[in-house]
Parts: sequence; C-alpha cells; structure tokens
Amino acid sequence: MIRIGSSPSPKASSIQGVELNEAVLALARAIHAGGPDGWRTATIAMRCTASGYSGRSGYDDSGVLGSGPALRVRQRDLATAVLAGRPDAVCEFVVRSTGEIRLAYTYDLGDEGATVVRGKKFRLPGHPLKGSIPLPEHARITDAPTDPAALARAPAGGEGRSEDDIITTERELGFRLPEDLRALHRNGLTILGEFRLATLEELVKWRTSKKLRFGGWDDDKPLELGPVLDVWPHGHVKRLCRNDWWLPFAVDDDWRHLAVDLDPAERGRPGQVLWFDEHGEMAGLVADSVASLLPPWAWPDEASRPAELVLHGEPTPDLHIQRVNVNHRDEFDLGSLAVLPNLRDLRVNGAGVVRAVNLPGLEALKIDARELDLAPLAGATLWSLRLSGLRHPVDARVVATMTSLVRLDLSGVEVTNVEALDGLKNLKVVTLNGDQWSRVDLPKLAVAALGHGDLAQRVAWLNQRLPRPRNREVHQVEALI
Repeated sequence: MIRIGSSPSPKASSIQGVELNEAVLALARAIHAGGPDGWRTATIAMRCTASGYSGRSGYDDSGVLGSGPALRVRQRDLATAVLAGRPDAVCEFVVRSTGEIRLAYTYDLGDEGATVVRGKKFRLPGHPLKGSIPLPEHARITDAPTDPAALARAPAGGEGRSEDDIITTERELGFRLPEDLRALHRNGLTILGEFRLATLEELVKWRTSKKLRFGGWDDDKPLELGPVLDVWPHGHVKRLCRNDWWLPFAVDDDWRHLAVDLDPAERGRPGQVLWFDEHGEMAGLVADSVASLLPPWAWPDEASRPAELVLHGEPTPDLHIQRVNVNHRDEFDLGSLAVLPNLRDLRVNGAGVVRAVNLPGLEALKIDARELDLAPLAGATLWSLRLSGLRHPVDARVVATMTSLVRLDLSGVEVTNVEALDGLKNLKVVTLNGDQWSRVDLPKLAVAALGHGDLAQRVAWLNQRLPRPRNREVHQVEALI
C-alpha cells in the first residue's frame, strides 16, 4: 500500500508515480534488510541536486547506515526520482522496523534549511566582511622611493623592476608594499628558498582573483563557525578568518603561499610573514619581515604545531592547544582542562555526566551529554553555547547571565523560563525547537533557525516567519514494505 499526498495543498507532484514508488520501496527494503539487532527507526535526511546528494543517515542512535554499493545505488535512485528534473530538493526518508515508510520532500528550502537571515551583513566574532577593515596608516601610498637601507640588504638577482613599475602596482593594489619586498623586486630576486617570488603583475592578480582565497573560508555560515584560533606566538597576528591587509607574495610547488601582514596584532610587526596552506587557510607566522626570509632562514618548527586536540585520557599542560574535542566519556570534569590556559573552543560529545566549571578565556562551548549542572557557568563570558541530549530541563535564567552570548542553540534540550533569553542584548544567532520559539520573542536577531523538527515542521515554521506569495509545499509518500 502506498499513499501519496502534499501539504499544505493536496495537489500531487508530477513525479509521483511508478518510478518514485519503486525507488521508495527498493531503498526501504535494503535499509530494512541491513538493520542491526534491535533497531527501530532508520532515517535519511539529504539534499538532492543534479550533481548528486549529500546529508546524514543512521539507525536510531547507534550509527550510520551501511555504505555498500547496493544501498548507494538505491539512495541515488530515490534522489533522482524525487528531483524529477528539478534543480534542487530536500527530503527525509524514515523506515521503521515494523515496516512503515514515510518520505517527505520539498523543492522550497534554501541551502540553510529552516533558517531566517535578517542581518545580511552580520558576522560572528573574528569573521569580518571583506572590505570592512580600514587601511593601516603606515600602508598609505606615497611617491617615496624604496628605502636605501632595504635595497642594500636585499641580494641581487636578475633584472629588477623600476620604481615606476612598483608605484603603478601599488596604485592598483591600493596600498604601499613593505620596503623589504619593494627591495627584492628592485634588485630582481625571484627565489626565496623553496618559494618563488610573485611578479608585480601576479601580486595584483592574486589580490583580485576570485579563485585564490586567503582566509575567510565559509565565513557566511553563522550557525556553524567556531572561534578563530590564535597563531603562535600568540598576540602577533589578529584573530581573524580574513584580513584585507594580508598580501600573498610567494608560492611553492605545493601551493603554499607566503603573505605579508600589514595589519598585525598588538605584539606583531607590520610586514611580518604568514604562510597559508594549499587550501588558502592561514596556518602560521614564519618571520617578522620579508628580509628575515633570506638565508640562513629556516622554517620555524612552532609554526606548524597543532592548536587542536582530540582528548584521550587526562589533559597535560600545553600553551598551544586552543580547541578540544572530548568524545564518549561516562563522566567528564571541565575543571581538568584548566591546564590548557589558551583554550577557546570546547566540544564534549556523547558524554554521560559533565561537571561544569567556568574556564576563563573559553569562548565557545558545545556539550552533548545526559547530565549537566549549568549553575557553575553563570556569568561565563562565552559568545557561543550549544546544549543537547540532556535528560533534564535547562533553566534559561542561568543562560541569561551569560551576557556575552552572540550565538545560542538550545533546540536539543528541554528549557524552562525560556522567556529569560529576551534579556540577552548581544544575542544575534539563535536555534530553538518549535515549542521554544512559541514561548519567546527575540525580534532583533540576525539569524533565527529551527532545530529538531521534521521537514513538515521546518517548512511550516519557515512559512510563518518568512512567508512567500505561494506557501512552500511538502510532498509526502507513506507506504508499507
């Protein structure tokens, strides 16, 4: 038996026919046959496009679905049948061990799902908009020739570039190059150890290219991004995902780039040198100037020392660690992390009992656990908090004492006194479940999202908060194996 319908309109989609029905049943049978002992519900949530599908899937809470070729084919067939020539679709597929099947899908959700973005220019701390950082005064263009002392320090290479060439380049870039970089171009040097110096023309090309990105990856995803970590030695480079005044000027065979930093942090120096990995993400501070890269410069070991840790056992003192993941602990005491004085981002996943401690300097906290006494975190200076999995209510009046909060996700827990969140003046990004949204009024948010709702609930929530001339529709298929 297969029943097909649509909400809020009963109008059936043109793809609802034998092809979709067969795809639904074939995938359901494969999922049902491959289920682990004792499973009850298998769920697939995916976005479908002409280039493929992506999403999440699993049996209950015990793990992902199988990844064998037969299951992948069945899942691809369902994605193709749901699309039926459309460019984009979102679907949820639920199979129960008792044989019930439910498919829900829509063509009316954007990339972010049930998310309302009202502050288009909003950015999380450390994630500035491109073009939003003012030009440092020392980098303003002048007609002054290259510093003679810098020219004397720079070794001779091939045929150098003229002052007019350099000034023309600076006018295209919009700022003056550091004196030691100017000197390398004047003296015709093209190689710095394993790095090739960019030509003046390449400096402009790299600066304006839409393909080459230096920092700023995914900086438009306020539901996901964490704190920007500090580069070692701490305090020399501004904690930003991007800076308009990082200028890449050299590249090696592995597509690692060196860049001058014209806008350093308090302990840094204008013209200090950063390196970016092959993906264009800033990875370290390697020299205090371009001139320092000349022989006998050697790559500093500290530049690549990890700042992230997946914790196994007890933590040991480490000034470098700033992000920690703690997985599947029966009990965990946040106080044990006091030996990591520069910890900024903490994620506790799948825990039993978590004992909370206010860790100075911690900016983002994500806890998925059965039990947590939130009271010790009253007044914490976090800007991001996410709680999930708790088997007891959370009192929002404790959360409301964390006045630095910018982002909050309580959709995965029961909340009492949720109206207390109205007093958080800095709060800009909030994810709640449907019941919580019905009890709170947060009119000044930049981003609001619905968490822990099925597809029909998400679409209904979005229709209410971001209406269209024609309401978004959810199509549904129900069947029995």
